[in-house]
Amino acid sequence: MKRQRIGHCLALASIICIVGGLGPAVAQEDLPGGTTLTFGVASSLSISDNYSLAIISPGTSTILDTALSFGYLTETATSRFAFDVEGVLRASDIPGVGSDLRFDDASAALGYSREWADSRLDIIADYNRVNLDFLDPFSLTELSDTDLIDSSGTLESRNFDLKFETGLNAPIGFGFELGHSASEYTDTTDPGLFDSETNDIALTSRLRLSPVAEARVRLSQEDYTAQDVALTDRTTRALSFGVAYEISPVTTLDVSAGVEKIETTGVGTDRGSFGTVSLTRALANGSAGVVLDRSFGIEGERTTLSANRSLDLPGGSLAVSLGVTRGELDGTEVIGSLDYDQTLARGALTASLSRSVGSDTSGNDILTTNAALGYSLELTPVSGLSLDFNFAEIENVGSGTTSNTNRSSLRAEYTRALTPDWDLSAGYQHQRLFTEGLGTANSNTIFLTLGRDFSIRR
Repeated sequence: MKRQRIGHCLALASIICIVGGLGPAVAQEDLPGGTTLTFGVASSLSISDNYSLAIISPGTSTILDTALSFGYLTETATSRFAFDVEGVLRASDIPGVGSDLRFDDASAALGYSREWADSRLDIIADYNRVNLDFLDPFSLTELSDTDLIDSSGTLESRNFDLKFETGLNAPIGFGFELGHSASEYTDTTDPGLFDSETNDIALTSRLRLSPVAEARVRLSQEDYTAQDVALTDRTTRALSFGVAYEISPVTTLDVSAGVEKIETTGVGTDRGSFGTVSLTRALANGSAGVVLDRSFGIEGERTTLSANRSLDLPGGSLAVSLGVTRGELDGTEVIGSLDYDQTLARGALTASLSRSVGSDTSGNDILTTNAALGYSLELTPVSGLSLDFNFAEIENVGSGTTSNTNRSSLRAEYTRALTPDWDLSAGYQHQRLFTEGLGTANSNTIFLTLGRDFSIRR
């Protein structure tokens, strides 16, 4: 039945795309646009004394990666289409594994957006096939609870998101969202790594009550299945109502509330409520706001209160948030985030810090801490030095037993432009992995990279 429902959703999405394509578009004859082709190639030789981050190092590993990439981008005044593919030709000699030559870490991403007089369509799709033996978690856009696990095998992930909105400038508007994501593991032994699939659909209606007030209604459904020990099969349905009100030209109040029902096969049904109150004020040098949020999920209810402030600085920016959160299965935790970037006379400085509470793949509350610090310095017009530090920690705080995993990385790199197209870089990286109950592992790596990127615009 669920596959049939998703099939109906995909059919409806196709109809929306076709109807949208027949809508009126702005004339494009004399508007800017064009097509850009991007090519990239980079060969990197690295030697590590403990590449797999084992507690006891098995010996020295040598890896030669040649990354190939291609990008296609075409834009007009009302549309944008982008397609990118990448892969790595990898030769490796690793103790206990032996010598190997393979094409690895293949990825493809597609994005399409188009605007009409009163409608907008966005489509994003991507595919990734990652060799977990060579995965650097700090290269990911967002960390999950399983990304710090040191494991072998392959992960294939697929994601698709479609969003269509109409009535953008009308008193009444509608929106449709469709999403699909799937993860499949092969040749893994860790029980925390299992196949899963998520399909979701949402419908939104918006009604402008006055020039300063707007109401909305949202109906959503999410189907989640996993090949974990419990063979989880869960459906979540939610209905919410919200109002946004402009108290003044610079102050906005947004209030929403809803109900949610979670049905888990073999477990039962949970019902709860959720809501958010948000007050935002635009300032001369940024913005400030306060948010009170109450959420409901398989881990129970959670209440969060936070304040945020963003600042526009000369040559940089700063954004800070600080709050407290409390769930049913754990005590009160302090959460927050900081993002700072600054352009210097001969370089740049970036810093970020975040502490948040979420849930893992089993529904347990986890506390995640991320920190990053980056510094770049221009030594000469053709050379530079960069220093980067990353830290991530995941702590289980809601299952009755605590567990902790943290990982850090320190990287120093020197880069020199050999020609306008070719760059040569060399550096050193130290990594550390701590897993509660197992101990601490360390590795040291030196690397040398030669690469080139160039574009052709038509």
